[in-house]
Amino acid sequence: MSDMYNRQTAPLGGSFSADQAEMYFAPFTNTGVGLLIQNLGIQYNRQVTRLFEIGSPRQYYVDGRSEGTASIGRVLGPGIVQQVFYKRFGNVCNANSNVLFFKMSNTCESSVTSKAAATLHHVVITSFGLTTNAQSVLINEQLQMMFSFMDMDGAKHIAS
Repeated sequence: MSDMYNRQTAPLGGSFSADQAEMYFAPFTNTGVGLLIQNLGIQYNRQVTRLFEIGSPRQYYVDGRSEGTASIGRVLGPGIVQQVFYKRFGNVCNANSNVLFFKMSNTCESSVTSKAAATLHHVVITSFGLTTNAQSVLINEQLQMMFSFMDMDGAKHIAS
């Protein structure tokens, strides 16, 4: 099929909505309401070392340790949720129980019930920053965090 410009039309591969994305942490299960999160970035890395064998064309991969970082940009506002978040994730002694959940559900197609989810374990805040500007007079916050591992089998953590 061609369009009016004699170009071949691209078939629609599907559609999804991102408005069902949420980030939450216990005890505030299934809600990030009150944190006023504007953006979230997650980086998860592992060290893989390549070894070569002398006298042979063979190479070997040695899997190393993994580690992750996350950043949150949010608008600073009132609320008990943010106080609990700082107290909990700002204390390295709580790392063993600090878990962040992120999920996104497909809401466009009723025949598809796909869910994407990630769970960050042993999360600790490592950096905190504030910015503002004269125009909006909003106070923006930047948080940097570290975590020890991420699991993508987050479906077991999603409360539907």
